[in-house]
Amino acid sequence: MTADDPARMLTRQVRELTVRRARLRRRRAEVPGNPSQVRYLDAAIRRLDDEIDHRRDHRAIVASTGNYQPWSHHHFRLGDFARIGGAWYPVLHAGWTALTVPPLDLLGERRYNPNPEQGVDTGSVAYVRVYGRRRGSRVLHTPPPPEGTTCTCRVTIPTFNPEFVPEREAGPCTQPPVARLTIRHDGTACGCHGICLLPDADSADADSALRAPWVEVVLLCDAHTHEHTATNGATETAAITFEDLT
Repeated sequence: MTADDPARMLTRQVRELTVRRARLRRRRAEVPGNPSQVRYLDAAIRRLDDEIDHRRDHRAIVASTGNYQPWSHHHFRLGDFARIGGAWYPVLHAGWTALTVPPLDLLGERRYNPNPEQGVDTGSVAYVRVYGRRRGSRVLHTPPPPEGTTCTCRVTIPTFNPEFVPEREAGPCTQPPVARLTIRHDGTACGCHGICLLPDADSADADSALRAPWVEVVLLCDAHTHEHTATNGATETAAITFEDLT
């Protein structure tokens, strides 16, 4: 792995954001008698929560597909909405390095930077602080996969003896993805009943009691999307996000 490895870069960003959040939480504990400061710090901590979750989702995409693609001007156009700091803002212009959005959110409150020391933002927001795109009724929480990405599922073929061997594997699927499934495995909300947190027998953590919660990203082609929705539906839960990439 090199210094430019996306997984390592994202891990470092998560670590730095976690340290910043811990610093704000300590400051929050020191000002319990100042309601306005408490509300301000609580909002800043929530925004850091969103940013940490966003980086972890990106890291899961790298682990699943081997690709990393941050938000850029290629992903936005006039009429889109961008998720920034927990609110949706109409995109007025997609520049090379930043989006131009109205300086007020829908509630008429000033939009603050996740770092309280930096004060009020202007109408220009860097892509690194964008946590989603809404285009019509379709929402993406992370950028769409780059060109050339394929479905991450395996192809299975029914056998002639379904009673003994119901199907056999025919290798990785080579079709382009049309949907993305993000599962935040915590052993409970994900529906795995704790199985997802059991350590792999061949891993270095095989002797540990349980794995830490982790994120799984699955890219689905058209056929595998139909297979998934027929079995599980396309509804989202607190732990499962289903995104239409078409």
